[in-house]
Amino acid sequence: MKKHTQSIHNFTFSFSSRILLFIILASMLSSCGTVLQTPRPTQQNTESNQSEQAPATQELTLVPPTEVATETTPSGLIEIDMDNVIYPPLSNVMENFEKGEYNSGLETIKQWVGVWEKMGVFEELEIENNSLSPVPLDGRARMVCVDIRKKGEYSGTMLCPPLDLVNGGLKAVPEEGKWDETDKPLQIFFEEYEKLVTKGSENELVYQFIDKYSGEHTRYLDPITGLIIEGQSLVRDFEIVENEVVIEGTTGVSAEFLLDGNLKINEEAGRKYYLDFINSLAGNEQNRDYMVGLLGANPNGNNLLNYLRNNDYTLPPGLNLFYGGRSPGMVKIGERPIDESIRLDTLKIVVFGPTQWNNDISGIREYISMSKSYKSLTVTSPTLSFQYFGWVIDLKDNRLVMVAGAKDMALEKFPHTEKMTIGGYDGRILFERDSLVATAELLQINKILRVFNPNTGTAYQVVGALDDILCERPQSTSSVCQEDIAQIFGKGKTMFEPGN
Repeated sequence: MKKHTQSIHNFTFSFSSRILLFIILASMLSSCGTVLQTPRPTQQNTESNQSEQAPATQELTLVPPTEVATETTPSGLIEIDMDNVIYPPLSNVMENFEKGEYNSGLETIKQWVGVWEKMGVFEELEIENNSLSPVPLDGRARMVCVDIRKKGEYSGTMLCPPLDLVNGGLKAVPEEGKWDETDKPLQIFFEEYEKLVTKGSENELVYQFIDKYSGEHTRYLDPITGLIIEGQSLVRDFEIVENEVVIEGTTGVSAEFLLDGNLKINEEAGRKYYLDFINSLAGNEQNRDYMVGLLGANPNGNNLLNYLRNNDYTLPPGLNLFYGGRSPGMVKIGERPIDESIRLDTLKIVVFGPTQWNNDISGIREYISMSKSYKSLTVTSPTLSFQYFGWVIDLKDNRLVMVAGAKDMALEKFPHTEKMTIGGYDGRILFERDSLVATAELLQINKILRVFNPNTGTAYQVVGALDDILCERPQSTSSVCQEDIAQIFGKGKTMFEPGN
């Protein structure tokens, strides 16, 4: 199944009744690739089943059933091998671990190991003393799991603290002798190309699988249903102090998301950009049938704005914006309508350079990756992403997010790229250059709506803000040039003011 929607929500049952219902439902759902299912009898069977399943249906399960102890039993026979810490690849976990940021998580997993030992978990798994390696997970929660085989690298099977499916977050370590079946570890299997991270913290926490090569979020453990779901959880691993929304204007998602606080949107200029987008959208030929259905025979910006004011600033599904093709810098409109309703009371803005992107400052890269894209972020070079712009949808509120950025620095051997790249050659921030480039990239989204013409001989058209070659004849190019910026904001002006 691609996505599971069952959940366990009845809070009126007694605690023991909820456990019984929990186990029965888990057994019923096991054939659907569930996370919590009828446990398996031995580790050998566990590995056999793992190899027979496709990656999308790999499971997170409770360990095999055991007689749950109700009295104190001997402990201390199973210890964690602290000389064999396994660090996730491509992360800063080792540095953070050595700074002591995982001390609380380490203490918690030691307590859980003590509980699991007394519950008899390790006897069924045939785990010996000193054979558990701690695995600190990447994420704000600073959690630690244990790998069940001492290899110096992931074995593909880990034991992690269970989630509290009633209150959210992790279950609290139970008091002596008061544990039950729901306190058993999650036995987590994953493929060689995956790594396990956490998203969120405290009562909003998710186990998330990520492709360690591409960075794609592949599947996650739903904290409410206990089921495994393909894709990316909406739980964020960072906190955003969002700016106050500017109605019928533009809103920087947060101060940090505007070039690490070095830019600030000029409110008047932001309103001009918003109105330019509304006018461009209403007049776009690829959206004509959609707009006629909403606005009548002669759609225009004023009619669209009145429609939004009378309909909670929300457009129904079916809107078309540009998306990229196989070639960098080539975009198309049409044939890929947006599935979601779009809230257009404001346009959200993010701006970043290669320093902010590559260091994921303030979580900007994760924020963009968690937003929904229709292949609507484009680059202008086959080898360098010195311009990386477009739009995504923030699924938290279904608002459009306009993106202006650079993932790579300009190259000195291509001198013309320095003045069209946020961060230039070295990633440093220069307000005059970077505010201009960011404005041009954002206007590129509007201009392609106005000038896109599928009858030019190709279904795709070129975008490349401030490109000298493309701007030699500014009136005949779909790329944004200095003249386009001056026409909207005035000569020598941009959308931005200095920030910090």
